[in-house]
Amino acid sequence: ALLDPAIRRRFHVVLDLPLPGVAERTEIMRRAAGRFAESIGPLLDGCAGLLDGQSGSELERIMQSVVRRHLSSGIPLSRCIVEELRTQAHEAMLDERRAIGPLVRAVKHSSPGRMTVRDLADLFGKSASTIQHHLKKESANG
Repeated sequence: ALLDPAIRRRFHVVLDLPLPGVAERTEIMRRAAGRFAESIGPLLDGCAGLLDGQSGSELERIMQSVVRRHLSSGIPLSRCIVEELRTQAHEAMLDERRAIGPLVRAVKHSSPGRMTVRDLADLFGKSASTIQHHLKKESANG
């Protein structure tokens, strides 16, 4: 009721914008991460795979929230990203076997030597053996 009902008569073009693909999602999140994008590049690639079906504005909002939290709390970006995904009702995506593996590996590679299997298990809310399984999967494929 905020808009004049005549507005529908004045605008005849309806745009149907497709949702971004993986490459577009990565780029949207990279831009939203600003100066932090370089340090979390592999992690952004993993997140982009998880966030299928999200609009560009939603992806930007998620990353801005992550950066704000990191800056205000000093919590590592990788932890902020995973926790944001979990609190934004994307927890179901993190539970999919095909989706969690790439993100676990991306978090591990974004903080080499600093994240133990136990740290990753705590971060993802999974058992250490599940995390180890996903990490071994990479070494078997690579």
